[in-house]
Amino acid sequence: MKNRNNPVYATGVFSAKKYNNTRFDFEKASKWLQDTLGIDKDNIFLQKAVMRSVTDKKIYALTNVALDKISEQIIGYIKFSEDAYDGVEYHEAWHYVNLLLHDKQTRDRIYMSFLESHKDLISDDITIADLEEYIADDFVRYMQDFNDKSLSSKIKKLYNNVLDFIVVTRRRQAYREVYKNIANGRYKGVKLDQNSVKEFHNRYNRGINSIDHYVPGLTNKELDNMPHMDSYQEVFDGTDSVIKRVFQQLNIQSIK
Repeated sequence: MKNRNNPVYATGVFSAKKYNNTRFDFEKASKWLQDTLGIDKDNIFLQKAVMRSVTDKKIYALTNVALDKISEQIIGYIKFSEDAYDGVEYHEAWHYVNLLLHDKQTRDRIYMSFLESHKDLISDDITIADLEEYIADDFVRYMQDFNDKSLSSKIKKLYNNVLDFIVVTRRRQAYREVYKNIANGRYKGVKLDQNSVKEFHNRYNRGINSIDHYVPGLTNKELDNMPHMDSYQEVFDGTDSVIKRVFQQLNIQSIK
């Protein structure tokens, strides 16, 4: 555990936007991620502390990967701040699908289709990371419309469906088709793409500071001197050590 003066660094992609004034419902968001993407509930976390970027920007959610020492498998996980607002789960869901489940060819096709329909974004300065954030924000708007049951929203969805079917080029349909597939649960149970996991780790090697923890009765100096775990990976390492110790005590060789 660390305070703001001694930040804990973590890799990953994050959301720093406030999409509306509705406070975040962690249980509802967690259930949606489990039901829609098949993410294990143990890999969806609520951070009871302020999260900030390395530029001191307030962060509401984070998507990352880690090695599960128990199963010896790479897993994807999503962490939310308790200060988050409604909609951030869709932003992180997009990152999870596009950066961890899709292969590189699929991502490139999606990026090209999005640029074809958002030509104002085309410039020498735009990066893949920038484009990924634009699409994640656009997916939030799509999901908010998807969940809106009002008459005006139904008309808008009908118009967009007709536009996709009749007018829009195949390139533009690529990213919208992924939107629909996510919303309809077609990515549930899809495994992580191992090459994409490696690219994710290399590309997004700077992340957030998990900070501003507070324990009643303890000063910041006392918190700094307490033993702590800096990362999700360390939790797995610790759990692995505990399990091995239990096996030794009980003289268990393996789990069958």
